[in-house]
Amino acid sequence: MAEYKKDFWKNILEKLSGKLPSGIFENVILQAKPGNPENGKLKIYLPYAYMTRRITQSDRTIIENVISEMLNTPIKVEYSITSDKSSVLTTKLAILAQQTISSRKKLVRKKGKNGGSKSGSGVGAGNGHGKISSGSGDNYPRLKSSYTFDNYIVGDSNRLVHAASMAVSELPGGKYNPLFIYSLVGLGKTHLLHAIAHKILELHPEKKIQLTHAETYTTELIEAINDPAKSRRFRSKFRHCDVLLIDDIHFLIGKDATKEAFFHTFNDLYEMGKQIVLTCDRHPRELRTLESRLISRFHLGLIVDIQRPSYETRLAILTKKASQIRLNLPAEILSLFALSVQGSIRSLEGCLQAVQHNETTLNRKITLDEAKQIAVDYSYDRDPQTNPITIKDIMDLICHHYRITPEDLTGKSRESRLTHPRHIGMYLSRKHTSLTLKDIARAFKRKDHATVYHGANKIDNGLNLDAVLAREVKYIEDILLGRAQMK
Repeated sequence: MAEYKKDFWKNILEKLSGKLPSGIFENVILQAKPGNPENGKLKIYLPYAYMTRRITQSDRTIIENVISEMLNTPIKVEYSITSDKSSVLTTKLAILAQQTISSRKKLVRKKGKNGGSKSGSGVGAGNGHGKISSGSGDNYPRLKSSYTFDNYIVGDSNRLVHAASMAVSELPGGKYNPLFIYSLVGLGKTHLLHAIAHKILELHPEKKIQLTHAETYTTELIEAINDPAKSRRFRSKFRHCDVLLIDDIHFLIGKDATKEAFFHTFNDLYEMGKQIVLTCDRHPRELRTLESRLISRFHLGLIVDIQRPSYETRLAILTKKASQIRLNLPAEILSLFALSVQGSIRSLEGCLQAVQHNETTLNRKITLDEAKQIAVDYSYDRDPQTNPITIKDIMDLICHHYRITPEDLTGKSRESRLTHPRHIGMYLSRKHTSLTLKDIARAFKRKDHATVYHGANKIDNGLNLDAVLAREVKYIEDILLGRAQMK
């Protein structure tokens, strides 16, 4: 067998990139880690179980043929799930970084040949052709000047999404199309959307950009439905742009006319090679009430998430933002906020704004005790002793998250879009309240407590087998426990 070299997997990836469908290569294979080839077999480790189901028999054959050719001997590939997510993340980060650097060099050479804009020309400068348009609502009255890549603090929690966003900005319509960014509320998705717009206008001033919120998109569509002139303008606005950036795409859930319009807009732009970037509060597979044809479109490109920032990243964010607003705080107080406030970046910013307000009002520096009180005010962790979770809290949250009514939740329908939230509600009720199974059954209007037992167990057993389900439940649980904000 050929010698197993350090750059073996890199060479395999280079060959597979042109042979596999882009969705499989970028969202599955780039996240894989190879083992050592032994006895005609090679194990490939993937971070999530659902990824193995996405690899078709045709894909498996291509992968085995490429590896066999590289090693000059027949190889049987076996797929396994690893609990170590860091190693596969590092592999993908390295490739993204390499491609980002490569695209940057190409852009620099292209600008040099064409006599492009000078360094530091800024947004809207250059030849004056750059255009950015926002929705008519209040969500995006203008591009936020502070939401740039320079002001975006990069840590282990967001390194991958930052690299992907940079790559998209430097080569719109390239490999990562669409780019789908998801995370809990307040972790920087909107900041990245604006940063992408800023960078594209800086590097590609001729590009026309549409930046909007999904709710604004829906409002504009409704206003255009019965007005032919508005309808034409709406169609032209969203289908004749070079870059479409939409925030909070999950707002399309339950809006059939909007989903249909967006589906056709997406297809038109994608087929023309225009860049699409979407943000969401969950993975596409968790958008269970969206049509499968729309969800499948999201999987055509790159799907990346933003995790909660570590203590070090939170401290770096606080330090930078305090400097930006000229707030001079001792390291002790900054460290206190970074340790205490873990919910979101918005909460960290809220701490600094509260300090600034207090110091302006009191005309003096705040004390450590006052800072501790601010930290308590902006920490979302719920104390089960002083603020116990009730079954009504759980049912209200489930209804809000899945956009269903209380009658849907407690009704008799066996549609999967209703039984799934119902089972999660039963699972959380059993876990986070002291109610008996009979009490939970009564709240969900079930005659037999066995229904609750089986429904809760279905979710409990699925958490170890389905990574998407596990993330979905954790997201709801974080809101329930006050660790994240509810939209």
